[in-house]
Amino acid sequence: MFRNRPIDSFRTPSSGIKYTIELEKSLAAQWWGMELQRFESLDGIEQSRLLAVYQAQNKIEAVLNNQERLNTNRQALVKKKKRSGSV
Repeated sequence: MFRNRPIDSFRTPSSGIKYTIELEKSLAAQWWGMELQRFESLDGIEQSRLLAVYQAQNKIEAVLNNQERLNTNRQALVKKKKRSGSV
């Protein structure tokens, strides 16, 4: 939950980057501190669990980064309005 909403309810800007599940597995294994071969030796349920945690962490980071960007943009707009005498 973030701001009383489930993390997956937040939309984040899409980077447009597309990649394969093989790359995502490799990145998840690296994130977990294990070799890809070790990751792939796990049973499917365990791989799925580790991959889901990795994906959730990436979503959380994307939501927080997007919120920070929005806050920075809002603050800059307020400062600009104050300088121009609009507020």
